[in-house]
Amino acid sequence: MRKRDIFFIVILFFAGLNLPAQNPFVQLYTTSDGLPSNSINCIEQDGEKFIWFATRGGLVRYDGSSFTNYSMRDGLNQNHVIYVKVDSFGRVWFFCIGSTMNFFYQNKIYNSTNAPFLKKLRGNWNFVQDKERNLYFYNYHGRKIIVLDTNNNVTQFELPSVPLESDSITTDGMNIQYLARIPSGEFMIWTYMGIFKTKDLAEKPIPLAYFERYHNIYPLGDTVMYDVIAYPEAQTSVLIKYLNGVPVDTTNFMETALDKEGMILEDTDGKLWISSPVKGLYCLKNKQIIYHFDVKEITWIRKDHEGNIWINSKNGAYKISPYLLYYKHFDNSYFQDEGVDALCTDPEGGIWGIYSNKVFLYRNNEFYSYNFSYLNYIFNQIDALENNTLIIGSYDRNRFVLTGVSTDPSTKSLKFGKIFKLPSEGNMTINKFKDEVCIHDEYSQTVTIYSVKNNFREINNVPVGDSWQVFYDARNNLVIVGSNGHFILKDKSKLPYDEFRHITRSLLINHKILDSSADVFLTMYDSLYLVNQKRAFNLTSSFDYSFNTPIKHITYNDQALYLSTFRNIYKCDNPLDIQDDKAVQLSLIDINFSNIRDILAYNDTLYIASGDGLTLIPTDLTDDIRSRVPVPYFRSILINDKEAGIYSQGSTIKGKNKFNFSFGSINYSQNPVLYSYMLEGYEDEWNIGTMNNVVFTNLQKGHYKFRLRAAKSNSPWSDPIEYHITVKATIWQHPLFYLVLSLLTAGLVSLLVIRRKNIQIKRQEIDHQLIVLEQKALQSMMNPHFIFNTLGSIQNYLLQNKPGEAGLYLSQFARLIRLNISSINSALINLEEEVNRLRIYLDLEKFRMENKFEYLIEIDHGIEEDEVYIPSMLIQPFVENSVWHGISALEEKGLIRISFSMHSAKALKIIVEDNGIGIKQSERYSSKNESHLHLSMEMIRKRIEIIGKKMKVETSMDISETTPGSPNPGTRVVLVVPFTYGDKEG
Repeated sequence: MRKRDIFFIVILFFAGLNLPAQNPFVQLYTTSDGLPSNSINCIEQDGEKFIWFATRGGLVRYDGSSFTNYSMRDGLNQNHVIYVKVDSFGRVWFFCIGSTMNFFYQNKIYNSTNAPFLKKLRGNWNFVQDKERNLYFYNYHGRKIIVLDTNNNVTQFELPSVPLESDSITTDGMNIQYLARIPSGEFMIWTYMGIFKTKDLAEKPIPLAYFERYHNIYPLGDTVMYDVIAYPEAQTSVLIKYLNGVPVDTTNFMETALDKEGMILEDTDGKLWISSPVKGLYCLKNKQIIYHFDVKEITWIRKDHEGNIWINSKNGAYKISPYLLYYKHFDNSYFQDEGVDALCTDPEGGIWGIYSNKVFLYRNNEFYSYNFSYLNYIFNQIDALENNTLIIGSYDRNRFVLTGVSTDPSTKSLKFGKIFKLPSEGNMTINKFKDEVCIHDEYSQTVTIYSVKNNFREINNVPVGDSWQVFYDARNNLVIVGSNGHFILKDKSKLPYDEFRHITRSLLINHKILDSSADVFLTMYDSLYLVNQKRAFNLTSSFDYSFNTPIKHITYNDQALYLSTFRNIYKCDNPLDIQDDKAVQLSLIDINFSNIRDILAYNDTLYIASGDGLTLIPTDLTDDIRSRVPVPYFRSILINDKEAGIYSQGSTIKGKNKFNFSFGSINYSQNPVLYSYMLEGYEDEWNIGTMNNVVFTNLQKGHYKFRLRAAKSNSPWSDPIEYHITVKATIWQHPLFYLVLSLLTAGLVSLLVIRRKNIQIKRQEIDHQLIVLEQKALQSMMNPHFIFNTLGSIQNYLLQNKPGEAGLYLSQFARLIRLNISSINSALINLEEEVNRLRIYLDLEKFRMENKFEYLIEIDHGIEEDEVYIPSMLIQPFVENSVWHGISALEEKGLIRISFSMHSAKALKIIVEDNGIGIKQSERYSSKNESHLHLSMEMIRKRIEIIGKKMKVETSMDISETTPGSPNPGTRVVLVVPFTYGDKEG
């Protein structure tokens, strides 16, 4: 008979016993773990392997290590969630109190606001899905069937009514309990009064069978359901299994515990799990009860992808490990809720254990115990010796010897001959033959050796000096570890112990004998050394696993070394292989315990003493307790600190970039998870560690693939999940950019050169135009007519024998000519010089015309004449025009007025006005030979315009009548010209 089958028989023996939560195979989740409420209505696993809890306080998603709570703040209609179900699209549907409905899809909760079709589904809390993926919603208390197609279109149907008697469980016999669409396309409908069939929900269904008594329908999915018929008079129930509407199996269940609040689950191992709010949870194999979990108010059962069974209650949610049905566990109810502190083997067969001040022997599936509370000690050490002798030790190192120990089968108690206390105190060690006890007193620095065969007579007492560790090695040598060296004590002699030369002497904390020549030592820093034939081997360095918590205990049996930490146990097969340079593997036994206090491998069974009680695992089945491969997933993906969709295949980004990946794993064994990730295109090797966040910044343009795997210490790596990243070149990173930039730069430089050239040409043209205009202006002022008149006037003075007047006139004329010629050297002239030239010209004309006119020159006080420079040869033509064309034709005396004032920060306003005959009348007197005056005006206008553009000043020239409407309206010329301070332009 296989050992697994033997353990099933043991389970059958204990079936029906209570199973409290102090069990390494059962874990209770409550509000202290992160649930919003201990009242759990429903538990479901979605397609991504997350566990969902529907509670009175909201909705919870669980990945095995952390709870994510959802409430009305996140979009739920109500915090009290009744039912959860998953469809083939990956939507997780939530049915809340108040007949409202939500669903969760790709990290978002939908309600009637963002999914308006949900309003039409109100009032329903269950559905089935057909092969076309249409959903059929219904309610146990109604006759309506609402169809939601793949386009989210809603169609409603209603079954005909058949009223029932008032004392019935429902008011209408056609209220739906379950419906299914079978492969033929027809609908099978289970109502409270019977089974019906129809091809079209709009048609009246055809009855197939009527129920004579109450039936409970338990759907296991969209194709499998159980019809349960209770027979209280026979204390039995009949379970009929249907597949696509066809009965395929019947089970007679010897309980009437099932009612309308119960649940049925059929797992892939052929076991049937049945819950009852009254009787608890049952497990059936081959239609026989193999397990009973007596927890009340269980209404829901689910099995996850790791094989764990999840059940709800009003006290929280329970997770039952699949290993529960294969291994034996005695919870703390066997040990007065104390847990077990220490274990040892009995030479006659069986296991001794101790807790508090009580001793027990477990032999042949029976417990025998004795209470030593009268000794007033709390014990934590027990050792069984030959001749039915037992030693128990307390925390303060007081030890008692029990001789003649035996069992009483009738009372299940222990008996012994006598009990006495060992006189020595200190650390105790026992030799491999169990016939010699050594107590090491580090204070008196002595060891005392007692003979078990001679009723614990002292046979040796030897001073050992400053020492801190004493043990018997594999060759039964008594080894002393001290500050003065390590030695073997033979009678009174001390022989060198060379095996410790490779081991740090002060860190030894535990020791086990493997065989007749090999020992294993545990140091304080979790280093394991195997010593054989005076050679030391570091076992820890060969392990591919690093411990997060210290190793507390070690045991050895059948070529396997077992190590325990506070919560976990590890197995090392064939540690002696390290002597032959063979690989030594360490694997985790995937069970979590509460405060492991001792472990013992004996007779093909591994015994674990813990705060949970006593657990027995067959050593040949420990390899079956392998960690399931965790399922990795992305918690969030941030791109440039903005949330990205974790369900998208990837993303594309340009320019500066930062990718932040936060990830987790779905792992319900609670053992630590390792992550491995690699960004293909950026690195070539996998990164391995426990961190669950990684950031990449400033990736170069190209295509990348972020790959993530997860594993546990003794599981393979999961299939990787991937996220694709495309970093596109910005315009300045594209190869064509530099070509275009070069072309643009070359073009821009060419344009600048051309523009500069054009500007230079334009400036040259302007300068040329100005030179030409200035020459013409000079010609205008030096015209032959003016010179002829002047010389004629001088001749006339000479003929009249007026040499004084002729000389004065001639000197003024020469001075004017000199000023006009000097103005050729500069485009600008000092205002003071210009005014001086105008005075000379006007004096000459006034002298020539015998004082026929007067003139007046006005300059604003704010104008510094000697610092202001204006364009030369601009004003005299207008003054000349006033003299020749305006005043010369007057009968009365004329007046010419010239004024200078500030127009702007860079421009002067010059006004030349007279009281002559005016513009229109002067045209009648002008001859064709004098038309050059008009040309002179245009040249001045053009010259002013060019100078203004060159000096970037707005200029103007305006000619009008001085007093319009009078007989002699006169002429008024207003010039706005640029000026500078100094003789430089601009």
